[in-house]
Amino acid sequence: HPAQEQDAPTALLSGRHYVVLGVFSTEENARRAVRETEAKESALRCRIYRFGGKFMVSPFSSDDAEPCKQFIGSYAERFPGMWTYTAR
Repeated sequence: HPAQEQDAPTALLSGRHYVVLGVFSTEENARRAVRETEAKESALRCRIYRFGGKFMVSPFSSDDAEPCKQFIGSYAERFPGMWTYTAR
């Protein structure tokens, strides 16, 4: 994949659970959050999703809620305030 294509904000999949690192009003701010997060924790690969008129940054998603809870627990100290969003 070309980088731009992979980085383009993606649509949320209905019924899927997303760990939310943050929601931003501009794509630019979302990209900054992705860069800062990946610089802080190189194991994480964040994606940007369209979230209404905003942009959601998510480091993890799953078809089940439980892995999301575990992910949030694993990173709670370094990235406090993450939460799970289930797409409608």
